[in-house]
Amino acid sequence: VSLATYGQKEKVTELDEAKVDPDFQNKYNATLRRMRNVYPLALEAGRLVRELDVELEQVDSKRKKRKITKVYSKELKESYLYAIKDLYIEEGVLLMKLIHRETSKTVADIVASYRGKIRSEFYDQLGKIWSQDLDATYDPKKEWITELIIRQIQNNEIARSEEHTSE
Repeated sequence: VSLATYGQKEKVTELDEAKVDPDFQNKYNATLRRMRNVYPLALEAGRLVRELDVELEQVDSKRKKRKITKVYSKELKESYLYAIKDLYIEEGVLLMKLIHRETSKTVADIVASYRGKIRSEFYDQLGKIWSQDLDATYDPKKEWITELIIRQIQNNEIARSEEHTSE
């Protein structure tokens, strides 16, 4: 297809059909607001899981492993209990998806591996009361707005909130 522009010919290429979300800006702003609250928590959760895994690899005794996981669990509760309690339901859903993104494990898998399957099932049933799914997974194709915001944060295009990190 040719098109005459200012006396010159330019080649115009037809593109595949693209879907445009008319409500993109509202969805983006809502997701950004949620991300500012939960992304620091998800990064910290990823760091703690990796740290705990390294520490548990160095221990052979089941008893010592259990003791270490109890200490980490207690520290987590002391540091982040109120930050997590203050989250809205949608922020909690996003947090669980981001934890999956950071650790490649669902929250239910993390609880089951460190605190036991029975406790994991208990927390899963308890979470369902508030519309939370501990088996939530992160899919970058479905969560493309979230992925866009994460990339913007990583490229320093958006300021990162450090509001909930422990000191």
